[in-house]
Amino acid sequence: MKSLIAVLVVAFVAAAAASAQDESRSMKDCPLHAHHAAFKAEPPQQHPGHDDSPDPRPEYRAIKSLTAEEIKAYEEGIGHGMAKAAEQNHYPGPRHVLDLAKELQLSEEQARQIQQIKDAMSQAAISTGQQLIENERKLNALFAGNEIDDSQLAALTAESASLQGKLRLIHLSAHLKTQKLLSPAQIAKYDELRGYGNRDEEKSSDASHHHQHSH
Repeated sequence: MKSLIAVLVVAFVAAAAASAQDESRSMKDCPLHAHHAAFKAEPPQQHPGHDDSPDPRPEYRAIKSLTAEEIKAYEEGIGHGMAKAAEQNHYPGPRHVLDLAKELQLSEEQARQIQQIKDAMSQAAISTGQQLIENERKLNALFAGNEIDDSQLAALTAESASLQGKLRLIHLSAHLKTQKLLSPAQIAKYDELRGYGNRDEEKSSDASHHHQHSH
């Protein structure tokens, strides 16, 4: 009886080993084996500067429509990309101009006036940003409670759009006012320091290159 059990155990172990070898051979023969292995080994990709997670603070955790990064920008009056149309077209922003005051050789009067523009911009942007956060809180609460109707939805989304537009106006207007206080040389230096200096030349060169090859 013991010898029969021993024979059965040996046979089972041998069958299991053969099965494992067949599976390994099959994976190696698979033309996509390397791709599969690489895919399994790759960790989830993170995109720096783009945090889509909700704000972890309890008072904001229920606002699903705003990320922690967006809420922080609204609370602090930061442009968060709202003034790109000005910033990248030779209309410097007051915050960055003041940060680069030494490099731009701002006069005392320029620094004083630009500081006033920045302060007014920040105050208006923070106030409007807080209104936007609160409006999004209401919108999320109505959806979460399954209480929203068409009229509420229309009113709240329209209000958020209006506040977003107001924020853009606040930031873009500050850039417009700042540009009027700077000399062409200071604006050119600002563009250089901010990395915008050669963009127009590159666009012109690309357009010329395309024109030559299209004829």
